[in-house]
Amino acid sequence: MNYLAFWAKKKAMPSMLIDDIYQQCIERIITAKRILLVTHISPDGDALGSLCFMMAWLDMLQKPYSAYTAGPLPSTLSFLPGYDLICLDKKDLPVSECDLIISLDCGNVARTGLVSEISGRRSDQFFIEIDHHPSVEKVSDLEIRDSSAASTTEILQAIAHRAGLRLNPVMSQCLLTGISTDTANFRFSATSNKTIAAASRMLLGGASLSKIVDHTWRTKSLPDLKLWGTALSRLERLERYNIAYTVITPEDFAATASDEEAMEGLAEFISSLPDVAAILVLRDDGRGFVRGNWRTIRDDIDVGALARFLGGGGHRKAAGFALPGRLTRREDGWQVEN
Repeated sequence: MNYLAFWAKKKAMPSMLIDDIYQQCIERIITAKRILLVTHISPDGDALGSLCFMMAWLDMLQKPYSAYTAGPLPSTLSFLPGYDLICLDKKDLPVSECDLIISLDCGNVARTGLVSEISGRRSDQFFIEIDHHPSVEKVSDLEIRDSSAASTTEILQAIAHRAGLRLNPVMSQCLLTGISTDTANFRFSATSNKTIAAASRMLLGGASLSKIVDHTWRTKSLPDLKLWGTALSRLERLERYNIAYTVITPEDFAATASDEEAMEGLAEFISSLPDVAAILVLRDDGRGFVRGNWRTIRDDIDVGALARFLGGGGHRKAAGFALPGRLTRREDGWQVEN
């Protein structure tokens, strides 16, 4: 039963119940023979920070494991310990040999890229979900889901604390990377006193916030900024819904000699518009999908619900989705066409 997800909504979960859920997770990790770690496609700092932290923990335990994401891996996060050891091809995964599967920061199983492997797992393969996104399905054997946490790495820090784990600089760097990137360097409203306390423990553990900021926030090249200029020049406002939106096409990437990583941070930048209910950035990936990012700074708007309606997911103030099709320009504006 999903006790943690239930009580997280009420924000009054008894500490004894939290300890019990965490302890079940810890015991499964310690007793497992081989573990499969997985995070979502197109992983961000929280996803890779979570994955690399777990890899470091299992290395300490001398526990056999495989770590997987369907990718692509952002080069801005290549400083994370274990980055080069992450598997990107599921054909290379020894899934049948793993008796414990742990998904990190995934939101739903579809985002793991291992739907059949997880849904069709054997009875002796235990599945744990650790996440801070709202629940959309019930497929795990043990679910640790706290939507009040600012990041999945914040939850992992709490589990590590319950395990009595002495965090080394490698682990601390991984956890702080997730916290820093998922809070936009502590600017998002999800940042709480628990978040700040967790980050403080990471700094005491040897993490370098300045290194994280250098690699994740101060990374824009001239081509990247030219792409942003194109996006900003197309920014329009839909008065009927009080929404600002812009689009990026494959031709824009070619014209500016930039890549998809250049999009990182654009939605957050545009969300600083003070007089709109929400902003939407649409990107034609050139591979048959249009990917959207919703952002809002208002407490009365839930863009996560909008994203879920479109088959995606996320949080109240930051969410995303993908639709099959391509972006085309019409006289009355941009449209997604199949």
